[in-house]
Amino acid sequence: MEKLTFKFLGKKHIDKIYELTSEVYEGIENKEIFSHDSKSDLEHIIDNGGAFIGVYDGDKLVAYRSIKVPNDEENLAYDVDFYLDPKKVIINDTVAVLKEYRGKNLQNITREKLEEKYKDSNFTHKMSTVSPKNYHSYKNTLDSGYMLVALKKKYPDELCEEGYDRFILLKSEDIDFDFTGEEVIINASEIDKLKEIFASNYFGVSVDDKGNILFKKVKSFDRFIVENE
Repeated sequence: MEKLTFKFLGKKHIDKIYELTSEVYEGIENKEIFSHDSKSDLEHIIDNGGAFIGVYDGDKLVAYRSIKVPNDEENLAYDVDFYLDPKKVIINDTVAVLKEYRGKNLQNITREKLEEKYKDSNFTHKMSTVSPKNYHSYKNTLDSGYMLVALKKKYPDELCEEGYDRFILLKSEDIDFDFTGEEVIINASEIDKLKEIFASNYFGVSVDDKGNILFKKVKSFDRFIVENE
């Protein structure tokens, strides 16, 4: 195995990105944890101001991550119970890593490189979605400074019209959330309890190796609530 290298990808790389996406998707037993984008979806990310970073072993693309500038329908600002300026949201989208290259911290490294690309932009709210069943992904994201701020049904398809459970994660440069000191631990498998705790103004800040998530209650949360017109 040669030394891995990283480079930003363009539309000329879409076929390779799509092939890698398909290979990773086919190897996942639980298909609901991974969304398989079409080639047009992948091109749209670039056309709309987003980016891809690829990981190469020699000349072989072995992993990639994408980040997207969302349209209104995709914008995760509307999935939380406090105000975020939707124009400042950018979304960490898909990460795909071939099986033999997992365990090399590529999820975190590629996230950091993409966030660095947008460091001096107006996108001060970094967001993402992760399945509660995808432990490694949300642990990696929490470890890199994000918080779990909501649990919603997302990405409906022909197999599940209501969509799939997804954590909404946030790392904001604009908001310093204060906490009351109240804490609770809930396992990621307890979906009903998770919904209740999010509704009670708790955010998830860390998780142990058994999927037990530490939630902290937000102080002065009311000032972030979106007022109904």
